[in-house]
Amino acid sequence: MKYFSSRGHKEKISFWQAVIQGLAPDGGLYLPEEIPELDFRRYQDADYRTLAFEMLRSFVDPDDEDKMKACIEEGYRDSFSKENLIDIHEEEDFSILELYHGQTAAFKDFALSLLPQFMKRASDENLLILTATSGDTGKAAMEGFKNVPGIDIAVFYPYQGVSEIQHLQMATQEGDNTHTFAIQGNFDDAQRGVKNLFLQEELRERLAKNNCRLSSANSINIGRLLPQSVYYAYGYLQLVKRKKLTYGEPLDIVVPTGNFGDILAGYLAKKMGLPLGDFICASNKNNVLSDFLQKGVYDIHRPFYKTTSPSMDILVSSNVERFLYFLTEDCKKVADFQEQLAEKGVYQLDRETKEKMKDWYGYFAEEAEAKEEIQRIYENYHYLIDPHTAVASVCYEKHKKETGSKRQTLILSTASPYKFPHTVLEALNCEEALKDKEAIEKLHQLTGQEVPSVISSLWTKSQRPDRVIASKEMGKVVEEIGELK
Repeated sequence: MKYFSSRGHKEKISFWQAVIQGLAPDGGLYLPEEIPELDFRRYQDADYRTLAFEMLRSFVDPDDEDKMKACIEEGYRDSFSKENLIDIHEEEDFSILELYHGQTAAFKDFALSLLPQFMKRASDENLLILTATSGDTGKAAMEGFKNVPGIDIAVFYPYQGVSEIQHLQMATQEGDNTHTFAIQGNFDDAQRGVKNLFLQEELRERLAKNNCRLSSANSINIGRLLPQSVYYAYGYLQLVKRKKLTYGEPLDIVVPTGNFGDILAGYLAKKMGLPLGDFICASNKNNVLSDFLQKGVYDIHRPFYKTTSPSMDILVSSNVERFLYFLTEDCKKVADFQEQLAEKGVYQLDRETKEKMKDWYGYFAEEAEAKEEIQRIYENYHYLIDPHTAVASVCYEKHKKETGSKRQTLILSTASPYKFPHTVLEALNCEEALKDKEAIEKLHQLTGQEVPSVISSLWTKSQRPDRVIASKEMGKVVEEIGELK
């Protein structure tokens, strides 16, 4: 299995090389030459780790299957509180896939428990991992790479642009090889800065003198995308096992997403043969993705909002580039779209490409709608959801109203409600002037829902001070870390 750039760079490389490089030399994102097809009925009784191996082994050469198995065994050994990593909450017409039982109480743990294992086995060089985060990726990446020999990680996040709990998780991160920087700007500034660092040949040459190589832990990395496809298959097979579905019956998917990687992983599972139906992309007030799916126009000329679902506060969604390739199978078209976005901030799909998105729907939720949904779900089902899941639930209701669909639907819950206690309490009409710890305790007293230990333990750890920098200083701090290696 070889991997190629979405923008057509001629060199094709192995999975392990693609993981290390992160971004292709022409700025494109790596994709597998072919998508393997699986008969998922064979795995209805498989546990999560077995299913992960059966799916991910298909994306590496046969000689590397043992290496992939070791990555899964080590990465998923003690990193989740649930035996099969996931819980599913069922209602009559929909189910909620709880993806927040890992070390950071967010869905990023599934991929970022494996990515360090991939990288550790892929290179003998010293690595410096660069990642931008809108909230959850940073902590999950640092936790995964913590104290891994030969690897340092630098995380860049928008200053005052993440939730208090997300900030606290990063500020209390352990590991001498983990470094955090708050960027004066928003997530797009941080993400753009990281991409630019990878394209600076002089920076790479200076780091190379210290035997240090740059790599990425963002969802631009193919090593992030592939593991996320597994929980779609596991969720589907669990619903079949619980007789919510008959195998082969299409299951609609609702995903709250900002960078488009999580929902794209579901699309990858569908291309592998999983019987998924419609894809409902759920956005918050930063609704660039819902507009794109509705109109076929990607336009970043719009206000940027800081919302109560901060992991979705993104205007430039990197993984749309991979989606464009899947739609067009034309690297030149993809490169042209990305060039238009970089130069003009907008591009428009041609009619043929737009028609291929017929199974895709985009909706968005206003702030007030999301808060009302937290209250509605709790009052109707005595079930607690976070603001991102609330956005997804609002969009699910809009999809039902627009299409009249009565299919079984799986809503992805990407974070624990305890990561956003103030927003959830306010939605339940119980907000007071409380500190985070007291807000979490009150939410627990009110609902009785278990507080993840990875959150309740935050207040027993010491915090590192914030280091706030301008985006133009990112290269300087990266060099500083490289010189210490």
